[in-house]
Amino acid sequence: MDDGDVILAWEQALDRVGGDREFLEDLVGCFLVDLEGHLANLRGAPDPDGRRAAAHRIKGAARNLGALALAEACRRAEASGAPEDVVAVEHEAQRLVAHWKTRQAPAGSGNR
Repeated sequence: MDDGDVILAWEQALDRVGGDREFLEDLVGCFLVDLEGHLANLRGAPDPDGRRAAAHRIKGAARNLGALALAEACRRAEASGAPEDVVAVEHEAQRLVAHWKTRQAPAGSGNR
């Protein structure tokens, strides 16, 4: 499976934090809270260099948390600085948020 296909590599990220599930859940939650601001910076960047810098900031955190599809979209946006790659980053961010909400659904809801 290609990194661009993996929404959240949970086990890989869990290994990075020494198996501390609660800590990782907190990290992902904080990342998602901050993500909208980072996406606003990416969308609002006035030129390709600004888009590259904004994509780079998201990419590192996403990769460390195992959000590989988002990290890959950011890598492409960082390389090109093109507006269409910003749209792809936003799409992957939406997929990550939806996936996380599904993971956080209460037990018995059928969404785990």
